[in-house]
Amino acid sequence: MMQNSSSSLPHVMNDNHHSNKSSPVCNGKFFALLIAINCFVAAITKTVIVSIHDGSIARRDQKHRSVLQAADDEDTCCVCTSSSDDNNPYPNCDVPNPHLLGNGICSTGPYNKQECGFDGGDCDAFNSEYPNCDVLNPELVGNDDCDDGKYNTEECGFDGGDCRYPNCNVVGYIAYLGYSLGDSICNSLANPEECGFDDGDCIEFNREYPDCTMFEHSIFSSVGDGVCDTSYNNEECGYDSGDCEAINSLYPNCKVPFLKAIGNGECDIGVYNTEDCGFDGGDCTEFNTLYPDCTDSISFDDELYPDEVGDDLCDIMQNTTECGYDGGDCLPNPMYPDCDIALVHDIGDGRCDSDLNNSECGFDGGDCVIKYPNCNANTLTGSGVLGNGLCDTMFNNEDCNFDDGDCVEFNLEYPTCKGFISNTSRLGDGICHHSLNLEQCNFDGGDCAEYNTRYPNCVAFGGDIGDGRCESENNTPECRFDGGDCDVFNYLYPNCNVSNPSFIGNGRCDTTEEYNNAECGYDGGDCDNIN
Repeated sequence: MMQNSSSSLPHVMNDNHHSNKSSPVCNGKFFALLIAINCFVAAITKTVIVSIHDGSIARRDQKHRSVLQAADDEDTCCVCTSSSDDNNPYPNCDVPNPHLLGNGICSTGPYNKQECGFDGGDCDAFNSEYPNCDVLNPELVGNDDCDDGKYNTEECGFDGGDCRYPNCNVVGYIAYLGYSLGDSICNSLANPEECGFDDGDCIEFNREYPDCTMFEHSIFSSVGDGVCDTSYNNEECGYDSGDCEAINSLYPNCKVPFLKAIGNGECDIGVYNTEDCGFDGGDCTEFNTLYPDCTDSISFDDELYPDEVGDDLCDIMQNTTECGYDGGDCLPNPMYPDCDIALVHDIGDGRCDSDLNNSECGFDGGDCVIKYPNCNANTLTGSGVLGNGLCDTMFNNEDCNFDDGDCVEFNLEYPTCKGFISNTSRLGDGICHHSLNLEQCNFDGGDCAEYNTRYPNCVAFGGDIGDGRCESENNTPECRFDGGDCDVFNYLYPNCNVSNPSFIGNGRCDTTEEYNNAECGYDGGDCDNIN
């Protein structure tokens, strides 16, 4: 039997205060059925009744955004509304940012309480599986990446199963180095039995080369990778699993720090460019033929880079007769014999270089003979280019014709912003830049309008507010504690003052005193194993 209740049917409203007529009774089976049909039709057409006034029902179709007026019947009394209690399901929940409740991400701290419905239900599954797991970022638990500290504990299921080796105490450190257990790279630090021989990555290596000396921090996948590594060029390591056999056969007496540099296409001098090493595996043959005495002409303290000889850049150290004046790079330009030798190859490259803007260098081969003789040529070697389609503020002056016209539109739209900006492309790029959040720049071309509305007294970098990372400079009441990003951090560690709060409890132990202290929970528990 259909009931007229707020839980299953819309509210029934009696609006007779504007009419002298007697209103129909809005109850009983008939009206209950009528209301149910009315709400069903409204749901199908996505129509929301938004107001009743003087007997008229205004309806807005959400698809077509049109407003329809019902018949002007003052007796109309039954409308579909929702209970006002539904707007606040957690009246006793006191949190800074209620919008985080039920957003699909489990937020700990004040949000994960019964009064807040355990973060609007977001934490139900996490609490059920790990009721005693107290971590800052529950989403890291069971994400297929082993996080150390409080995550790698029995209470948290050893990071939700991500850490299968609870006695392996190097997880955080190898993660700091950029590796992880079971990443298909055999890491010597994780090769003890407690770490499952790097979760199996080192088993094959250990079986094949049981006596091969492991070097700390080395990556053993380089053994047998096709490149000869000097460190493993010994019998115990199978001569780098065969990678060094060819070099050993060709150059048995070649003793160099890096055998993989032999025959790599680049001429390396010194011990590489010797007969025992085949003159760097043939890489130095052409250089030795062209400049046989070049190496001897370079002082002991200087370094010779054969590949830079004849690269169109004058290298002063190689500017010797024996080196062919750097393979000709340091020979005077016949058109500009008095021009600075070190710069002659930049002449006439299409850009005005201030060091070449003189008569001896032909005013940079004509590059500095421009349409605007009073434009400061010394700025032309900066990051901007005159008249390249982008407004460069260094040229935004009358002498440079406002960057050859590139800045005309900018000056019209932001006539007072000129002195506050160096890169005009940042205006109106969709990101609120704090340095441009000025009235003179139309509040960053409108990008900061929403930020200024929500945080009128927040002096911070607007683009960082509410980005999911807690930044200390935005962790103020005026900035709503970084748009809610710092709520959990402040609740768990109210006396922790660090430059990067996001480092706290991220599964990586930051050993500095700033993080590894009682106020910060010893880096949110990340340093528990190390301490």
